[in-house]
Amino acid sequence: MVRQCRLKAGLSQKRAAKMLGYDNIYNYQRLETRRCNPTLMILAKIKQVFPELSIDSAVAIN
Repeated sequence: MVRQCRLKAGLSQKRAAKMLGYDNIYNYQRLETRRCNPTLMILAKIKQVFPELSIDSAVAIN
């Protein structure tokens, strides 16, 4: 879902990673492919960057 929002916003992975405060793109890529368990702080940043993303539905999918 994060990937869909990023593409809709026209952002590159590098730009989205920077906006979320990731030091490198690898950690952001893990977020997009659901290979990580984001902290509440990261979830809050995701909501700030992509306000249209429903955190409730994103968490329910996993």
